Amino acid sequence: MGFRLILDLEGRDPHWQMAIDEAFLILRALDLVGDYVRLWTFRPTSVSIGKFQELEATVDLNEASRLGLPVVRRFTGGGAVVHDSDGEVTWTVVTRGRNVEEVYSWAGEGLRRALASFGLKGEFVPVNDVVVNGRKIVGMAGASRRGAVLVHGTFMYDTDLSLMRVLRLPKEKEAVRGKPEERVITVSKALGRKVSRDEAVRALRAGLCEDCVESSIPEGVLDLASELRWKYTNEGWLRWR
Repeated sequence: MGFRLILDLEGRDPHWQMAIDEAFLILRALDLVGDYVRLWTFRPTSVSIGKFQELEATVDLNEASRLGLPVVRRFTGGGAVVHDSDGEVTWTVVTRGRNVEEVYSWAGEGLRRALASFGLKGEFVPVNDVVVNGRKIVGMAGASRRGAVLVHGTFMYDTDLSLMRVLRLPKEKEAVRGKPEERVITVSKALGRKVSRDEAVRALRAGLCEDCVESSIPEGVLDLASELRWKYTNEGWLRWR
């Protein structure tokens, strides 16, 4: 896979970020853009839920509101995630000619390399997790469209795990799997020291896109995203399940 790298780290609200990723997938399916890796952040700190999740069964909306955390429904599957503006870099891979599982595996290997640059032994656990010492440090979700695939996910370098209290898990699952904040780990916690965003970006760049040419978001993607953004601000989309 030959990729261009986009460092888009100033931060945008979750509605814009989902619109940008969906625009990338649509335009890649039409072969109007190439293959990209994008590194980016949510600003403000936000909650995203999977396309098929029930909103109120997944997120404590009162607590999210109290904390000032906007909630967005993704166009990809997977579970609910808290995206800490100051503790997570989000990454996106968009390509053609592979299925979602193949891109999960490819990204998982790149993320394993990123963790290895910190001296951590990461393990890709199919379908879509990377773990360190049995605890999730990366989660990912994907979607496909007419031969194009987009996979995006988290890289929790210093996430405030206490924010995960806004996520809800059925009692029976919590009894088996534990609370969300107990099942995950950050790079900082794994190392026993505070890791900076610059360190995280360098590691992700080396792991996912070391030889990539640096680029910017194509104008066509931004134009389409500006049309798609309404969907992600719409209560009907947020609450459709």
